[in-house]
Amino acid sequence: MDFKINSNRDLERMLKYVEKNAVKGALEDTGDEATELAKDRVDKDVYGAGTPTEYVRTYELRESIEPTKAKCKDGVVELEIKHNTDKIGSYDPNQHMSVLDGSSSVESIAEIVHDGKSGKIFGEGFWTKPRPYMSNTKEEMENGKYKEMMKRNLEKRGIKTE
Repeated sequence: MDFKINSNRDLERMLKYVEKNAVKGALEDTGDEATELAKDRVDKDVYGAGTPTEYVRTYELRESIEPTKAKCKDGVVELEIKHNTDKIGSYDPNQHMSVLDGSSSVESIAEIVHDGKSGKIFGEGFWTKPRPYMSNTKEEMENGKYKEMMKRNLEKRGIKTE
């Protein structure tokens, strides 16, 4: 965007534009870092919870976590960290799919794992227990990681923070 600065109002508009884009860029970098934190939590909380004997891990749950693009609305810049279920497949005989009817559970696999909702059709084990990797990621972010990441990413763009 080109700015012609002919007045204080023009200068204000330009500064708001620069600040908004710096904040948006810093938030996107923070989103990338938070995504890596969530993937680390999957490694610890999900894959570290037990070793399957009936199937080989695909690691698709971990690799499907990604940030959305930052969006600006009403002076607020936000993004989400979530699963892209297009990156998770269903495999015979029963991986990421129902053993009852063969339907895919890809859309709900994150909730099944996170909340321990797999049921006990295969008995009881680590797969039936909650493995709250997203809740644990959120807790880490709320306990100072977000502030630390955002501060560093703003300062990279020349915005001093306190």
